[in-house]
Amino acid sequence: MQRQEQQRIPVANRQQVREERRDDRQNWRVEKRENRREWRDERREDRKPNRIDRLEEYRAKMQGDNGRTARAADSRVDRSAKDRDRDSSTRWKSGDNKRWKDSDRRYDRDRRDDRKWRDRDHARDRDAWRDKRHRDYARWNHDWRRDKRYDWKRYRNSHRHVYRAPRYYVPYGWDYGYRRFSIGITLWSGLYGSRYWINDPWYYRLPPVHGPLRWVRYYDDALLVDTRTGYVVDVIHDFFW
Repeated sequence: MQRQEQQRIPVANRQQVREERRDDRQNWRVEKRENRREWRDERREDRKPNRIDRLEEYRAKMQGDNGRTARAADSRVDRSAKDRDRDSSTRWKSGDNKRWKDSDRRYDRDRRDDRKWRDRDHARDRDAWRDKRHRDYARWNHDWRRDKRYDWKRYRNSHRHVYRAPRYYVPYGWDYGYRRFSIGITLWSGLYGSRYWINDPWYYRLPPVHGPLRWVRYYDDALLVDTRTGYVVDVIHDFFW
């Protein structure tokens, strides 16, 4: 019985201690809030007087000397208050807004002119490049097959070993296998790299090339490619064995 009473007493003490701590915390918060309010009031009193306060003091000082001076002080106070309370919308309605708008218009006009000239230059360069490319393609004579000097089929019948090319290794990144290309298609750059060029066309009885044109081996086909763009100018299918 005595043991049970000894166990109950600490529990009551703990509850009482909690209540006392809760009261202490509440009192501490109230005291802290009051101290902060007092500190703000002291700081507000100790701060330097602003322009409005100085003008009010000046008005009170000069009011007894001359009514005209007092009215001037009043007008100065009113003007300073208006300047202080003027918002951004009121300022934008002034002449500054017009100047900003004029500068924005000039900037937009200059940008449009620059873009117009730039597009015009690009279009002129593009047209010139296309004309030059078509002139290069037009220079290529597709009637070379009628020339007996380039009768590669007849030459291949008597020199079969010349057209027995080694194994063709596809360039890295080409996963589409063999595709039968035709004139006018644009190739991927890896298919007409320098390792696939036919540097001696006459060895296979092919006509010589000029400028950026190159004979290129593609599997068992021979393609005439413009190395600048990948444009296929001529095609010979099943050229190699």
